[in-house]
Amino acid sequence: MTKPKPIGNHDTMASLAKALQNRFGDSIRIVVDPDTVRDWRKGNRLPRGTPPPPAKRGNYFIGREWSAWLERFIVPKHGHNLTREARDLAEQAQSAKYRTTIIEAQEAQINLDMLDGKYLLKSEVGRAMSNIGSAINGVLNGALQTRARVALREKFSAANLNVDAKVLDVICAHLAALNLDLKQELRTTLTNYEK
Repeated sequence: MTKPKPIGNHDTMASLAKALQNRFGDSIRIVVDPDTVRDWRKGNRLPRGTPPPPAKRGNYFIGREWSAWLERFIVPKHGHNLTREARDLAEQAQSAKYRTTIIEAQEAQINLDMLDGKYLLKSEVGRAMSNIGSAINGVLNGALQTRARVALREKFSAANLNVDAKVLDVICAHLAALNLDLKQELRTTLTNYEK
């Protein structure tokens, strides 16, 4: 737990009350406002046996003296008496709140970056990859069919078989439609024609 900053000197009860409330508001069950400070100075609303608060010196309330007086006399009587575990839990809650704020800011930044086109959704990437894969598959199939046509034409010519180009197209299309390994299918087909 970090040590709080000391309270400075104040020229009005209102500014002193605000500083005391900011410093001790979480550790006491009462609200420190100008009326409370005024009553304490008059000796009212003080726990039994509590001496009056420090007097004003010149034109100023000395913040360090008021802090010491509050810690010594008011906090023990009106404090929440937080245990160490409770303070630790409060600190953890505050830390979790800060982490949540940071995460929300990061998510907001990611959303802005997405709008700027810096990120792509997985579904968009998947569609793009599928389209690219289909295009590559089409190109490769076309190349394989062309190679198959050339290989078949060479084999048929070597075997002195006169095969029409349309027949070659039908054979290659049939092989592609069956989605078989073209090399294996060509080997089998050509081996049968050679016999």
